[in-house]
Amino acid sequence: KFLKYLSDYVSAMPKNDVVSFCTNHAVNALLNYYAESAENLEADMDWHIEFPKDTDLPDTDLCSVIGNLLENAAKYTDRGSISVSISTRGKNAVLTVSDTGRGIPKKDQKRIFDRFFRAENSSGVPGTGLGLSTVHEIVTRRYKGKIKVDSTLGKGTTFTITLPLVTKGG
Repeated sequence: KFLKYLSDYVSAMPKNDVVSFCTNHAVNALLNYYAESAENLEADMDWHIEFPKDTDLPDTDLCSVIGNLLENAAKYTDRGSISVSISTRGKNAVLTVSDTGRGIPKKDQKRIFDRFFRAENSSGVPGTGLGLSTVHEIVTRRYKGKIKVDSTLGKGTTFTITLPLVTKGG
């Protein structure tokens, strides 16, 4: 369902934007898609995007990162809120996805980026344990960025990703 939505969105964009479509417009499309999912889960969704026009996020793999973090936030937040912020800090893009969901146990936080690992409190929630490992791989290896998790059991989780910006035409 999501891939169809994103494919339709990209097909309707001007051709010169398709190569690097994961900028403001596509990020907004992703957020709108997941906001609809969050409505079904009785979770509020809020986002703030502040992004200069002369910069791009690296490329389409970033859509996978954002999509995975939002999907996890929606899966683990039955009630409460999901918040997304994308901004620039110096020569970096900073993406933050926060939720007021169940949180990740402290002892599991060191392993959440391991392939096939699932936190002990994830039973009953569909998943393979591959999403966060893929996110980590894209952020740290492909883009030489950083990912940080801050989570409190029963209160929620915040993922903060810092990536170098790409200047358009440069």
